[in-house]
Amino acid sequence: MDMATLMVAGVTCFIRPVKRAIKKNSDCFDFRDIVIDFMNGTVIVPFLLLVGTAFSKAILEEALKSNKLFLAIGGVIGLLFVLREYFHSD
Repeated sequence: MDMATLMVAGVTCFIRPVKRAIKKNSDCFDFRDIVIDFMNGTVIVPFLLLVGTAFSKAILEEALKSNKLFLAIGGVIGLLFVLREYFHSD
């Protein structure tokens, strides 16, 4: 699971630059966006695992055996996103 998480996070780093290159924007790579995209990418696999645990006991056991660090990162980023949406002024 850890390797899948890192691979998905790495792939998500290139989605925005590719979209910018297609649209012919001058600055395809922005370091801040790459870091944010990587962090957002790290939560995809843990979130999918959490959804899967509702349907399968085997997935629950695998999620609990896998690296808890990535589950924690996913939880923290999810919490920060929710708090930002809650406290963000319009």
